Amino acid sequence: ADNVIITSGVSKSMAITGFRIGYAIFPSALVDAAKTRHMLVNVTTSRPAQRAVYEAYRATDPDYYAAARDRLRSRIETFTTALDAAGAEYTTPDGAFYVLARFEDTPGTMANVKRLIDEAGVAGMPGATFGTARDDWIRFALMTPRVAEAGERLSDYFG
Repeated sequence: ADNVIITSGVSKSMAITGFRIGYAIFPSALVDAAKTRHMLVNVTTSRPAQRAVYEAYRATDPDYYAAARDRLRSRIETFTTALDAAGAEYTTPDGAFYVLARFEDTPGTMANVKRLIDEAGVAGMPGATFGTARDDWIRFALMTPRVAEAGERLSDYFG
């Protein structure tokens, strides 16, 4: 579209958080104007890191990304089903790999997060770490295939 600019990065999608490589897609009519500002915002980016990302894009089969999306979707579904059984309120991510959940009588404090580790064997992060709007919530990352086990443990603990 002529009025849409897309900006994003590869830190999470390529699991290279330290690289801080981003990109922007502009309508053709705005590319020249964007180039005049590029040098003002593109500072301290490592050329080898940029090259590594370029080569990764070239070498990665597009099916990889579809499989990664399917894997994440499955993890989200598995985990949120367990959260339903635990009676939790939660957010359903749309493209992210984490879920924010709120459990009755268990605010998302550091003390409660530590208690969940000790008593349920599940690690999360206090919601307040990510802003005051989610003080009562706990954030869970769904990066490993062990989300089914984590979900079952939470369901058993709160259910």
